[in-house]
Amino acid sequence: MSVEGRDIEVKPVGGVDYVSLNSLSKKLGLSVKYFPESKMYKVIGSDKREIRFVVDKRAVVVGDTFIRSTNPVIESGDDVIIPVEIISGLYGVSAPVKSEKKKPAEKASKPGAAALS
Repeated sequence: MSVEGRDIEVKPVGGVDYVSLNSLSKKLGLSVKYFPESKMYKVIGSDKREIRFVVDKRAVVVGDTFIRSTNPVIESGDDVIIPVEIISGLYGVSAPVKSEKKKPAEKASKPGAAALS
């Protein structure tokens, strides 16, 4: 998908598309601070907008505004991954990679399934 004009990789986790915070911060030049006692992240972009979220929660706070998601922000190894629906509420996004990648995978899996039966 493209976020603010930059290509960002989308990773499916349990049927839900997520974006890596590390990847997002590198591509968009975000400043990320972590507060371990509360598991809270504070992200500040070039527009000086402050975005706060907590691991395992489904809401992101931008100033006084909440953006809610049906899926939580989760830890993945030494990274944090954020649902695409939250990212699309925060930034201008376009052309999700999701639909392009699933079609070939579905076609590839059907012949294999037929060959096994």
